[in-house]
Amino acid sequence: MTSLSFSTFSAWVSIDGEKARVYGVDSSEADRVTGWIASEVDKPFEISWKDSLVEFPTRGRIYIDGEFSGGKSLCRKQDANKPTQRWGMRISATEQRPYTFAHLATTDDDSVSNTLPQSIGQIELEISQATIENIKAQPRSYRDLPPEMVFNERDKKSYDHHVKFGSPVKSRASSFMDKKWTGIGQPIVTFCFKYRPLAILQAEGIAPLPPQAPKHFPQVPKQEGRAANTIASRSITLQEDDVEALENRALALQAESNDIKARLEAIKKRKRRSGDVKVEDQANSKRVKREYTTVPGEIEVIDLT
Repeated sequence: MTSLSFSTFSAWVSIDGEKARVYGVDSSEADRVTGWIASEVDKPFEISWKDSLVEFPTRGRIYIDGEFSGGKSLCRKQDANKPTQRWGMRISATEQRPYTFAHLATTDDDSVSNTLPQSIGQIELEISQATIENIKAQPRSYRDLPPEMVFNERDKKSYDHHVKFGSPVKSRASSFMDKKWTGIGQPIVTFCFKYRPLAILQAEGIAPLPPQAPKHFPQVPKQEGRAANTIASRSITLQEDDVEALENRALALQAESNDIKARLEAIKKRKRRSGDVKVEDQANSKRVKREYTTVPGEIEVIDLT
C-alpha cells in the first residue's frame, strides 16, 4: 500500500520521486487516517493528494513536525482525480526550499533543555471544505522557516529523524495573489504519515523484515575407510539459525574421527609386533619376497629387485 484514503480523498508521500510504502494503517478515528513510512536521510520528499469528485472546493494544509508548512486548494470540477502536491516552502517569488529528511540534531550537553515537539516525526495533511473569494491582487507574503533545533541525546528516544528545509530551488514565479481561501468548519479528514528509519519500523514490528536468503554450505570432500562410513551413516541437517549446535556437532564428529584413527593405529602396531610386515611405497612399489631361515621363529627378508 502506498496511500491513505478517506471517502473521495487519498494522499501519499513520495521520497526522491518514488511513492513511499505505507505500513500499519489505522482508520479507527472518525476523521483521521494514520500510517507509517520509512524516512531516508538527505532524501527530499513531497506530499500529494487528490479528490476523485471535487464536489466542492477544499483546502489542504500541511503540518510537518507540528509546524505549518504550506498548503494548496482544489476547486475545479476538471481537477477531479488529478493530484496536487507540495514539495517545499516558498521563500521568495521564484524560490522554494524542499522538504528533506535529516538526522535529529542532538547533544549530550545537559544545559540544552529544548523539549521535543509532541508532533515530531509526523507529516499531517488537513483537508477542509473551503470558500473562495476574489480579491484585489496583492503581493504574496512569505513565512519565516522555523530554525533547526538541538535536543538532548537522552530525550530523543526513537526519533532519529526530523524534517529540515533543503537548499533553495528555483520554482515557477508567483509574486501576487488575487484569491482568498477560508476553511469552513472542522476538517473533513486529517491524513497523518508517521515517519521513522526503516530499521526502527522493522524492530517494532511495524514493517516486515526482509526475506532471508538461503545459505549454501560447501560440499564435504568424499572420504574413504571405516571413519568415513561411520560419519556418513549419520544424517546431518545444517540449520543456519543454530550455529552453536552445528559447532558442537562438528567437534563431536572430529573427536570420534580421532578416536577411530587411534584405534586403527593400535591395530597396525599389534600386527607389526605379531610378525606381519607390510611395506608400502607410493613412489616406487617394490616386490618383497619372504624366506624363512633355518632358525625357528626368525624371518629373513631378501630384496629381489
